Amino acid sequence: MPGLLSAFDVGSANLLWGRIARGIYRVWGSTGPHEDPAGWPVVTLCVFVVSGFYFATLLYRSRNKRYSSDKQLLEFLSALSLACVVLWLVSVRIHDSTTGWAIVWRLVPGASAMRVPQRISLVLNVGVVLVCIAGVSAFVRAQSPHRMRIYLAAVLLPIALLAEQVNSTPSHKISRLAEARKFEKIPPPPKICSSFFISDESPAEVSPIETQTDAMLIAQQFDIPTLNGYSGWFPKGWNLFQTVDDGGYAAILWARRQGLNRGLCRLDFAGGRWFSVDPEKPLAVINAETISEIIKNPGFEYHDLSAWRTYRSVQISLTSAVAHQGTSSLMETSGEGSAYQDVTGLLPDHVYRITAWVAASRDATVTAQIGVYDPSKNVATFSPIVTPDEVWQEIENAVFVGAGGNLRIHLFRNRGTGTIYWDDVSVDLVK
Repeated sequence: MPGLLSAFDVGSANLLWGRIARGIYRVWGSTGPHEDPAGWPVVTLCVFVVSGFYFATLLYRSRNKRYSSDKQLLEFLSALSLACVVLWLVSVRIHDSTTGWAIVWRLVPGASAMRVPQRISLVLNVGVVLVCIAGVSAFVRAQSPHRMRIYLAAVLLPIALLAEQVNSTPSHKISRLAEARKFEKIPPPPKICSSFFISDESPAEVSPIETQTDAMLIAQQFDIPTLNGYSGWFPKGWNLFQTVDDGGYAAILWARRQGLNRGLCRLDFAGGRWFSVDPEKPLAVINAETISEIIKNPGFEYHDLSAWRTYRSVQISLTSAVAHQGTSSLMETSGEGSAYQDVTGLLPDHVYRITAWVAASRDATVTAQIGVYDPSKNVATFSPIVTPDEVWQEIENAVFVGAGGNLRIHLFRNRGTGTIYWDDVSVDLVK
């Protein structure tokens, strides 16, 4: 959670503390808002802090008193306040520095299954509200001789709590009527279809999450499995999340790897048409020899690695001991990261297939994969992770190039022992 953002309601854009929260966000935050500005507005937060401190003080003062139901309640409220504070602090991130959650991630079994730690705030809401209720109740009891104070608090506090809930952020952005019309044009799939994927959501830009969700709705409506989907986690080697606009080539590659040889169909969502797909049919390539020349030193035959840079801590060099073709290959000996090269001059709005041959030293446990980053779309896609051995194997990735016509190709060496060898990298234009 960027900075101290979870302590404020950024949605209260028309109020003073909304501006304060956004100011803190600009100073401390490191990512876009999205789910990060989650937490409690200022008055609620102040009531919680004061109440928690008050209960902790009373508990400390009664430490030598006989145990009673009142003392038990103080222990519960103090513990609940402390738990809310600690769990909130665990989820705080300042810039890109490590949070307390990183410790939990490494030491607590199963903690890695929690994808968005800052959502703990949603659970902590219950504790915060209970402490606030108890605090206001204690205040009323303490002020019983002063009825005027009670009356003022009874009027002013609810007004403040309601006022801070003013929120200029749209609560929803979906029209049920528009969604119904969108799905009305989709006919039932042909009987030949036993699974499907969406290849074109809409001529306009659509969120990848919307596309994946629409595919799941179609799957439920017609009782047919889909290759698309979204649950927060993705299967190994699945890279369809950002590539629904690539003509379906990423889905075809995925289906081919999974052995889905029959009954696969492509749904043209914009046109409401179904097409049968044969995953075993090879992708048609245009001018492979010419296009591959845009990569500098793709076969690592030149004794100059200036065209290939390193990402993170990987160590690279050339070797003549192992080669797929020619006399040399790229060797990644240690560290995690990649050798990468920026490729320019590609045709925007076209599909390209990136391939490379990979091998590894004997008894290596290290894994490898191709990563492709499109700066114009700020999107990265990845090939399946492979554990190479001494026999050369080809791995591939298909991407839809954005308006910039540029790609950054990464040859990744992931965690493990041993040496990775790369050779004969190519970029091919696909029909």
